[in-house]
Formats: sequence, C-alpha cells, structure tokens
Amino acid sequence: MPTYSLSYFDGVKWFSSVGKPIDKRINRIFSWNEWKGPESAGVELLNDEHQFFFEDKIECDTALSALFSETQSYILKSIEKYVTFPTDFDPWHPQSSAKWMGAFTGAMHRTLSSVDEIPDPIIEQWSWYEKGFWPCAYDDEVKGSEPKVTLLVY
Repeated sequence: MPTYSLSYFDGVKWFSSVGKPIDKRINRIFSWNEWKGPESAGVELLNDEHQFFFEDKIECDTALSALFSETQSYILKSIEKYVTFPTDFDPWHPQSSAKWMGAFTGAMHRTLSSVDEIPDPIIEQWSWYEKGFWPCAYDDEVKGSEPKVTLLVY
C-alpha cells in the first residue's frame, strides 16, 4: 500500500518555482530554452536511471506495474491544473518533457513507497518537484578531477 494517496499530487504546485532563486550551490538552468534536449548526455543519464529503476523494481511485479500506471495517469491530469503551456508529448519541447518526467518520477516515488524501496536519486528528484522546480537532467559538464553526478534544476 502506498504511503500517500493519489490526491496528494493535487497539492503539488507543479513547476510553479521554475526560474526562481535557489541555493547558489545547485547546478541550474535559468530558462526553458537552456534545456539541451532529450538526447543530451545529462538527460540520457537521467532517463537511463529511471528506466533501470522501473525495470528492476516495478516492471517485473504486476501489482506494482498497475499501481505505477494508475499513479502516472493521475499525475498527468493533475499537472494540467497547474501548467499553461502545451503538453503534447514532443520530447524536444522542454515543457512537455517536464510534464512527462514529473509524472514518471512521482509515479515511481509513490509506487516504490508502497514497498519501502525508494532509491535515493528518486527521493532527491521528487523533492525538487514538490518544491515546484524541474530536475531536468544530470549536469553533463564535468568539473574538476573528481567528477560528481549532480542534478541540473530549473
């Protein structure tokens, strides 16, 4: 059983904080147009990670798969209450990708909360959505000799 109900997602202020100030130590973009697109290394890394968690923890379990699908569908409708931009599924359209990535991450978080197995990256990403931001990629610009994978947030 999930640790929270579907109606929880109606209270998330989807993308209401994009572009607003955040901690200066956070890697970020400052406009939708700065997002590098679905084929950039940072987005591919984020998507690959999502796919791995989905296949490893959800896809192999019929009940979890059903819960994930139900949650994702609900979130997609919930997001529509907060967004004013077109959200057809064009992966090159940043707002459309934001909607689908948010729904996927939220569904994964809720689904895995039911078995108490939420991976740390999903917890971190979901925390940004809850604050109204978009964790849009991993920063693919390696700085320094000790590269650290960090989220890129809008």
